[in-house]
Amino acid sequence: MEIKVTWSQNEDYLNSFWKDFIKHRSKMRKWTIYLGMLIFIANISIYVYFINQNKPHQSILLFAVIGLLTIAWHFWDKFQWYNLMRNASSFNKQNILKFTSSSIFYDGPISKGEMSWEGIENIVLAANGMFLVLQKGLSIYIPKSAAASEQEYNSIFKMYESNA
Repeated sequence: MEIKVTWSQNEDYLNSFWKDFIKHRSKMRKWTIYLGMLIFIANISIYVYFINQNKPHQSILLFAVIGLLTIAWHFWDKFQWYNLMRNASSFNKQNILKFTSSSIFYDGPISKGEMSWEGIENIVLAANGMFLVLQKGLSIYIPKSAAASEQEYNSIFKMYESNA
């Protein structure tokens, strides 16, 4: 059995990748906004408490600013990643993965190659696609729309399980 998936790294791909990466692959990044909000709200609350005690201390506001900077960092990092990906030579170019019972073949704009199934440590199913997690922690994101059908898309995971 052979399954071929094809996709282009366009805007839709980047949006799906980012959403799925934050939710399914990132260990800490998904909590960044919540952590920043918690730091901000907690420190504003402490500041209000000290104002009511007639002992305001301006250094507490510094931690509130740190909370806001934590939130801003998340969005700045996302903005920079998008720009990096849009300016990459592979942007809007076609990527092809061909899955066989023994190997995975890759044909993209900047490289071509073959990998055995042993090179895949895990497959993480996400809302809009799947991550092929390689042994060194890197991953290849395949959007659901890359497969010809839902059945072919699901067969990739079955092929992985039979080779694991």
